[in-house]
Amino acid sequence: MKSMRKFKKSGTKKKQHEQKNLYAVIGTDVLVSALLSSNEEAATVQVVKKLLAGAATPLLNNNILQEYNEVLRRPKFNFSPQTVSDLLYAMEQSGVIVNPVPSGEQLPDIKDLPFYEVVLEKSDENAYLVTGNGKHFPVKPFIVTPREFFGNPHKIKIILYFYSISMSVYSLVPNPRAAAASMV
Repeated sequence: MKSMRKFKKSGTKKKQHEQKNLYAVIGTDVLVSALLSSNEEAATVQVVKKLLAGAATPLLNNNILQEYNEVLRRPKFNFSPQTVSDLLYAMEQSGVIVNPVPSGEQLPDIKDLPFYEVVLEKSDENAYLVTGNGKHFPVKPFIVTPREFFGNPHKIKIILYFYSISMSVYSLVPNPRAAAASMV
């Protein structure tokens, strides 16, 4: 389905002044998949629906918006210009612009770097990078699939909790590799 109809808000609407506490950088692949899908129960469609309903705040920057605009307007997808404009406008209106510090990370596709750096900038604020292309990024607990993002938020919080504990313990040891080698 190539219209915004399937993304109409449902349920209760949050008040504008309420603080949202879940943030998401949405991979372009998720938006493309959601717009192409005719299955309203598809995980990507659910992510976009919930995002537009205010269940999470989009994290954006100029590079991300530029990629969304360029990719979603490609003739091969045949998305209506109005659908693309409406989606991008809704995301910009509800989103937060983030200007991240360069991470120095090397990714297989340089165009993925803005998505990764934006989520890194907000990773300590309950932020996730939602993508179907997880192999393009380092393994981190804040990089999740669309199904994981809204499918089981408790699982994500548990993973983040144990990740933060392991990183805390890891940082306490002056030379973790030497310590691990001496234990063998």
